[in-house]
Amino acid sequence: RYFLVLDDIWNEQQGLWESLSIPFFGEETVRIIVTCRNEKVAEIMQTVHPYRPGYLSPEQSWSLFRHYAFGGRDPVEQPRLVDIGKQIVDKCSGLPLAVKTIGSLLRHEIDEDGWMEVLQSDLWELDNDNETLASLRLSYNRMPSNLKPCFVYCSIFLKDYKFDKNVLVRLWMAQGYIPPQGRRRMEDIGDEYFNDLLRRSFFDSSYHDGFYEVHDLVHDLA
Repeated sequence: RYFLVLDDIWNEQQGLWESLSIPFFGEETVRIIVTCRNEKVAEIMQTVHPYRPGYLSPEQSWSLFRHYAFGGRDPVEQPRLVDIGKQIVDKCSGLPLAVKTIGSLLRHEIDEDGWMEVLQSDLWELDNDNETLASLRLSYNRMPSNLKPCFVYCSIFLKDYKFDKNVLVRLWMAQGYIPPQGRRRMEDIGDEYFNDLLRRSFFDSSYHDGFYEVHDLVHDLA
């Protein structure tokens, strides 16, 4: 019996799918779940009608945003930020990555003006058809300048590349992206840079065997 999960598939060639299927012919029980973002991929591989997950509800969106934006703080103590935050969540249109990214950004903003700048940013209008990209651009624009070259450097690797944090930090050092700070080890500074990007959701925190990934849309932004 086989249960196989194929995540984030982009194959549009019927022959490749048939080749993958051959070893399973004649087996007692075979169940395959495929996730993809391209309807043509689904049409090639499907044996049942595809399931299309919906958007987050307003309540789910706010719960996710509150988790990332407020951390352990009680939102009730900051009613004005709650009001602005709910307006920002509305702009994310129920897209989980957009909500998570903006929430992670605002976790570092403790004043009302910073939240209002995000709400009123022109980038929401520039990327009117892609709220996720708009939220990512906002997060990048408000990223500390020392982190930007480290983040952009990740774009030279292929999508779905598994990053080893220690190796990546040494590559940043070799590129001169980590300036010395007194007696601190450059490796420690680079580790701090990486953890800051991780907290801002530019790396996937659900790492595997000590490796980290960059979401495809985040890679596109880089």
